[in-house]
Amino acid sequence: MLKKMFFLLVITALVSGVVFSEETVTITANVLPTEYKHIVAVDVMPLYIGLYSAVMDTSQDLGVESSIFGIGFQYEHLYSKKTTFAARYAYFGFGMGSSWREDNISARLDYNMNAMQFEGHARYYPGKVMFFDTTLGISRFAVDFSGNVIGEVDGERAQIGISTNASRYYLKSGVKLGWRIPAKRVIIEPAFGYDVVLSKFGRTIGEQMLRGNAAREAIRDIDEAIAILEDLIFIGGPRMYLSIGYRF
Repeated sequence: MLKKMFFLLVITALVSGVVFSEETVTITANVLPTEYKHIVAVDVMPLYIGLYSAVMDTSQDLGVESSIFGIGFQYEHLYSKKTTFAARYAYFGFGMGSSWREDNISARLDYNMNAMQFEGHARYYPGKVMFFDTTLGISRFAVDFSGNVIGEVDGERAQIGISTNASRYYLKSGVKLGWRIPAKRVIIEPAFGYDVVLSKFGRTIGEQMLRGNAAREAIRDIDEAIAILEDLIFIGGPRMYLSIGYRF
């Protein structure tokens, strides 16, 4: 139900901003009037929404528990009627867990991944509604695995705990194309963009999780999988945004 509401809101915003663009421009001849110098906005969909659908559908097929959450906050300052600058913070988290039992052994495994992003933005308005946005920022990606195995060994109850975490920092950049749809002081901003990873700092996630020469192949496999998450989902990759803000 929530996913359908998101899609409906996005479609409504796009139709209002594109199909009826002439009426919008007429009503808001000064989309960025000089008396409004500041805009604060909440981004309720700071990550590519296709990920949400893919993750939830896959989780249901596998019979595991999963959760996904993302939000962003942005402060924008009017520099001129055509140009603005903004600072933005965004968080995205994904978690999954599964349990199983066989004979006298039961196990539980949980893992969580999250990304925090701190970005600076420069935005240009070629017209009254459409804008072009560029960004440069620092991101942190963290992975946390935990679990336990409980069973009986030689008639005695035994429990083994598993816990490991790793994190890494990234320099990123990106572009965004969007529409600002005003309703007096309230604004709605649907936008599409793409982010790229410029540089990665520190040891890889696989190197932090596993050590030793015997683990080199496992480290390589982990890092190949993590690289997809880094470059196309959590740090870089396609993006869809839907922000709701207030200007003053």
